[in-house]
Amino acid sequence: MKGVLLVNLGSPDTTKTKDVKRYLGEFLMDERVIDIAYWKRFLLIKGIILQVRPKKSGTAYKKNMVGRRFSFSCYF
Repeated sequence: MKGVLLVNLGSPDTTKTKDVKRYLGEFLMDERVIDIAYWKRFLLIKGIILQVRPKKSGTAYKKNMVGRRFSFSCYF
């Protein structure tokens, strides 16, 4: 049997770029999230993803806020 498990592993403190960058860095550097050698993961996350993605992700997080809280269940 195959399936997909969706889990909310947290969210940034705010939608500001610096908070999203810190959250993504902590989340994506976990070896259970991206299962590749540490040095490859470090280069990918710190060298590429965290230079581009936090601003775009902050905008996406703003769309998922209800009041001052993140609510990913508001679409289900």
